[in-house]
Amino acid sequence: MNRGKRRFPNALLVTGVLLFVVGGCLLLLTSGLLPGLSALWPLLFIVAGLFLLYLGFVRRITEFYVFPGMFMVLGGLYFVLGEGFLAWRELLKIWPVFMAITGASIIPYGLLKRGSARLALVIPGIAILLLALIFLPFSLGVTSLPFAQVAVLWWPLLLVVLGIVFLASHFLRRRKEKT
Repeated sequence: MNRGKRRFPNALLVTGVLLFVVGGCLLLLTSGLLPGLSALWPLLFIVAGLFLLYLGFVRRITEFYVFPGMFMVLGGLYFVLGEGFLAWRELLKIWPVFMAITGASIIPYGLLKRGSARLALVIPGIAILLLALIFLPFSLGVTSLPFAQVAVLWWPLLLVVLGIVFLASHFLRRRKEKT
């Protein structure tokens, strides 16, 4: 019994993820949300990305697998949307989602790093993600104001946010020096 646990230590994780992905896709097919099996081609990217994430997070072979794994999973999910739920013309409206995929892919990769390398990856990842969230309402036409007008009105908020970041960095550094 103990030997089997050593041979496949993450068998439940792998089985659970595979059942989740396959069951979810079959559910989308049987409910009519996906038009057919040809719409599942992005599933190859999702499965490959999940495998890379497994190697990076669970097996801890190398953290270099995390970024491409996240990118493949999130990109595959985006293409599943394009194949089954949204028309490609509508996907062009949500171009900031590509930015969000990139930012969301960088953050977990950066969290595996230590020290300044962690900050050098996590902060840009968060910034890209926030920019995508800022641009998305404009590309969808949710707001009637043009982006330039909003930027002129709200640019001082950037200074406020930067001030908060610098103050938080100062206090965190002081607390770290005390301990």
